[in-house]
Amino acid sequence: MLTNKNPGIPEELHSLLNYLDGEYFERLQKHSEKVMAYITQLHGGDVHQTTSLYTNYSKKLVEEIAQYIRMCRVILGPYLLELLEKEDSGHDCRACSSSCTIRHTAQIDALQKAHSKIKETLNLIKSVVHPAEHVSMNAESFGNLSKEIKQLDVCLRELFYLEETELIPKVLEVQKAIHAHA
Repeated sequence: MLTNKNPGIPEELHSLLNYLDGEYFERLQKHSEKVMAYITQLHGGDVHQTTSLYTNYSKKLVEEIAQYIRMCRVILGPYLLELLEKEDSGHDCRACSSSCTIRHTAQIDALQKAHSKIKETLNLIKSVVHPAEHVSMNAESFGNLSKEIKQLDVCLRELFYLEETELIPKVLEVQKAIHAHA
């Protein structure tokens, strides 16, 4: 997420952002690639409707994860850098137009909406009955797909927990310091 270390950025937040990027986003991308490979294997032959529903939801999850990572790297990361630079310079958002407040609020809202969307898709995947009797020819691929989805679930739960308990409170603290919601 952050490649150049700016001396004005608190080390703790900088380290957290790099940790999330390196530890979680990279893992999510690797698991997502495996999920897509197993989906391709499963759709190579006849696929039962339930399996197709499971793989469709799995593909949707991978797409949502890719959008989420892109949002974090392209929008949220640079926003956090700008936010911290504003704090370092003594910026006061009370002197800004109302669009400044909306932009600050939108950053956290976008992150929380992405979390909700991904959680919803994970719940849809979990609601699909595993069609083990219908995937006998592709049982290994389906089993591997299911394992990768479980790995994505674990990784996402850890990441969201860190974002919700560490990242978001730190962002809100900095926003408060510059009077972003005054």
